[in-house]
Amino acid sequence: MKKPINLILVVITFFLSIYANSQSRNGDSFRIGIGMGYNYYLGDQMDYKITSSFGNFNENRTGKTIAFYKSINNKWELGAFARDASMMTLKSENTQGLECIFQDVQLTTQYSFNENINLNKSSTTINATFGLGIINFQSRYFEVEPISGKEMSNFTTIGFGIQNGFSGSKHDPNKVTAVTGHVGLNIGFRISKNINFYLENNFNLTTTNKLSGNLFKYSWIPPDGYWYSGIALYIRFNKKEAACPRFF
Repeated sequence: MKKPINLILVVITFFLSIYANSQSRNGDSFRIGIGMGYNYYLGDQMDYKITSSFGNFNENRTGKTIAFYKSINNKWELGAFARDASMMTLKSENTQGLECIFQDVQLTTQYSFNENINLNKSSTTINATFGLGIINFQSRYFEVEPISGKEMSNFTTIGFGIQNGFSGSKHDPNKVTAVTGHVGLNIGFRISKNINFYLENNFNLTTTNKLSGNLFKYSWIPPDGYWYSGIALYIRFNKKEAACPRFF
């Protein structure tokens, strides 16, 4: 666990340096919100197409996100998000499947290209977003009957325990925790003074090759990751300036 802890300390130091070097506090505010979006597995075992109508399989799986952000100036804000989601992909002409259920928590920073992080200059902001955190997951690699589209036995499982496996299958009963980080782009819209709407897209890379649930995979190059695409609604709280004292 030393490497994950060291990486988290690095990103915390980076965030604190942004805060310490910030000069402008104009429009200081914070926002808290919830989001929902699709999560897609990215790795060397995907089939590069989205399956939505093969048997009972649908790769368009939604996940839930809660997040908090605090603005530093008109360009930067710091925050964190927690995501609870799952993803699944079929491969090898729909004869095999990969599934992952995960919880992802990351510290994040966002940079506004149009210097409108608080949405107080105009109704739109375009932000680059970066983050680093921890992902905890369980996953499995299973067989699919290609004619009926039904799920068959598991080749391997991680965190599920032994579930309808067969001779030669592998199982790791423990969930896996790994470092994760992301880069992305989002567009924010001011709906009203305190309500903001965001379109969010980001690529999340991990330090594990087991998001796929395939315990027969030994190569760590490339590691596994996922793509998130979703929407979010935030309530924004603007900092109130202190009123001048009145003596008369």
